[in-house]
Amino acid sequence: MKVADVKRWRATKALPVWLGPALWGLALLSVFAVYLGLAQRSARLTLQREVGLDARMVRESARLHLQTNLDYLDMLAAERAHGALDAVTFQDLGSRFVADHPELICINWVEADFVITDVAPREGNEHIIGLSLILPEPKRASRLAMTERRPVYTRAFDVIQGVRAFEVWVPVFDGDTFLGLLGGAYSYENLLGVVVGQGVRARNLVSVVDDAGVPIVDPVATGVLDRTLEREIELTPSENGARLKLSPYVRGMSGHLMRGLELACLALVVGMVLAMWRLRREVDAHRRTERALGASEAKARGIIDHVGLGVAVVDPEMVVLDTNPRVREWFPIADPGRQLHCFEWFCQEKRDNVCEECPVSRTLRDGVVHAATRTVLRDGVTRSYHQVSSPVLDEEGRVTAAIVIIEDVTERLAAQAQASQNQKMEAIGRLAGGVAHDFNNMLQVILGHAELALDECGPDDAVAGNIREIVGAADRSAGLVAQLLAFARRQVTAPRNLDLNATIDGTITMLQRLIGENIALEWRPGDDVWPVRMDPAQLDQVLANLCVNARDAVGDTGNIVIETGNGAFDEAWCAANPDFKPGDYALLTVSDDGCGMDRETQARLFEPFFTTKSLGRGTGLGLATVYGIVRQNGGFIKVYSEPGRGTTFRICLPRHAEEAALPPAEDAMAAAATGNEVLLLVEDEPRLLSMAQAMLTRLGYRVVAQGSPEAALAAAAQLEGPIDLLVTDVIMPGMDGRELSRRLCERRPDLRTLFMSGYSGNIIAHHGVLEPGVHFLQKPFTTRDLAAAVRAALD
Repeated sequence: MKVADVKRWRATKALPVWLGPALWGLALLSVFAVYLGLAQRSARLTLQREVGLDARMVRESARLHLQTNLDYLDMLAAERAHGALDAVTFQDLGSRFVADHPELICINWVEADFVITDVAPREGNEHIIGLSLILPEPKRASRLAMTERRPVYTRAFDVIQGVRAFEVWVPVFDGDTFLGLLGGAYSYENLLGVVVGQGVRARNLVSVVDDAGVPIVDPVATGVLDRTLEREIELTPSENGARLKLSPYVRGMSGHLMRGLELACLALVVGMVLAMWRLRREVDAHRRTERALGASEAKARGIIDHVGLGVAVVDPEMVVLDTNPRVREWFPIADPGRQLHCFEWFCQEKRDNVCEECPVSRTLRDGVVHAATRTVLRDGVTRSYHQVSSPVLDEEGRVTAAIVIIEDVTERLAAQAQASQNQKMEAIGRLAGGVAHDFNNMLQVILGHAELALDECGPDDAVAGNIREIVGAADRSAGLVAQLLAFARRQVTAPRNLDLNATIDGTITMLQRLIGENIALEWRPGDDVWPVRMDPAQLDQVLANLCVNARDAVGDTGNIVIETGNGAFDEAWCAANPDFKPGDYALLTVSDDGCGMDRETQARLFEPFFTTKSLGRGTGLGLATVYGIVRQNGGFIKVYSEPGRGTTFRICLPRHAEEAALPPAEDAMAAAATGNEVLLLVEDEPRLLSMAQAMLTRLGYRVVAQGSPEAALAAAAQLEGPIDLLVTDVIMPGMDGRELSRRLCERRPDLRTLFMSGYSGNIIAHHGVLEPGVHFLQKPFTTRDLAAAVRAALD
């Protein structure tokens, strides 16, 4: 080959001139494309992480809300099931809780037969009450909750309020006895409104789907969605079958225009811009996540700190992880990070091992909710705390901690104890009042016939002494019945306005003789003591019983002080002393320096027939009588006593608006104890009828005796002459004494009436207090009592 031919061949086989720059350009474009792909991938990974962070933040917020609500529902269910809450209080607490938590539709209380008996709030939900849990999801969840003895969530279903919702059922047991369930109904849409912040909504379309991907709550999208980055995550407990779905919105311009702008700018500042842009995006995303998590944590902390209950978190090693201010206030020993065996702040003494009854240790062992009420004595003050321990479970169902909710129930327990004491005293009072009528009738027969027999005996008759013993025993028995009626607040009284100082002045001499000369009685009248309204005989009875008890407590020598004064009690005082009511009171105080009483004795002080005296020295009715008289007159008693340091009884009687009248002078009626008027005597007990007729006949009266109200009406209709006085029993079969008096007075307007009874039964006396102008004779009575009462009614 010639040289020229070789040169020509080389020229034809040589590469084009443009190929080098083209290759360099292609390489550069390839590098740019690879870099752009990496940048796009990094951006999508960043966006995917943001979606994941948003999903986890919403999930944790939802779990915190559901757990907080579940703890409260568990406590409310336990109190309702065990009778600590009545229907009204349950309705009030439940309605307020639903109002404070928008995610809740209502709270249902279901009895053990799975029938809804109450719902809060009641307004708009009354038709739910009485329904049985027969819908598939509530029926499944409620039965599962009863079987497994734990809270169970339902799957999504349409509630009768017309929304997509789910429920949680909290079972309550007493040992192995199933008591019922408390159900909380949640709206998915309201739950998302509470736990999903505006920032998350601005970036994503948030919806709820079931396990099959079918939407439960699917809001309308407000922009173009990036379906390639959809994220699903568990929103509620797995048994609920609901998943959270986040679909991010496409940001900025379309993909092609974005690439073109990036390619144009990439040649200038591709590395710097992309690096700063990515750094800025990651920093902003991190800050947004931190702010959202911080806001969620602050909200949860605010709820826990201001809920009004003590909240603590304890790990399986009994180390206190966290406490709210209420726990730190009540129990300063409960520092976070400190290991406290057996929840030592509730124990009276330090223990080395965890006690079996500790609800926290039991929850950490078995993962079940436990509750207990503990009494703590610190600095001389006794407080009662109710604690409910709930487990915190991880995804595998293992107990990782216990959340303890503590409530100060001191005032509630005190009110319950006082109510129980009042019911017991009222029941004893009703029993005493019911027995008094028949017993007084029998005593009347004994006393009346004994007096009639005594009148027929001569002064030297040997039988007279025995009859006087019978009369004395009957008098003492009548006194016992009177004390029972005074305790039962069924004693018929004639109250008047009293000046305490003037009334007590007249009894000091009698009281000194009663207690004996070896004990000093000091009388300290107060200045300008407010008037009260009560029967003077009752005041004498109160003073006599208190002074006799003080005398026995003092023993050989000592001092008894009687004082009067004024006192006013406000709402704060009455809140700490449930027996009292706000107002102005006149105070009567009886103090001694005797042996005093311990707490056990004070707890039973006013029980009838309870006495610390030896056999034969006391009946146990003295202080019970004082209690009944004071309460009948609207007053209260406060007792202060310690062993070896004496006792003080402070009686508070309501201030009366009118001024006190002077004590009435004794009315001497001995000369007018007989008469010759016509009396209509009505008594359904034949023995009492004949005895009373004999007494009145001996006094000179003309007596028409009848054994029933019907016979009395017939006899009055046939009698042509006047009837000066109707003497009738109050309680009789068919018609009571008041009705008989009314019907006779319609025919004889001038007829006067004397009522007699062993127990008024509030027929002629309102709460034991006689109305003006009503004449009453208490059984049993003597001939002298009957004569005086008849003359008082006639004159």
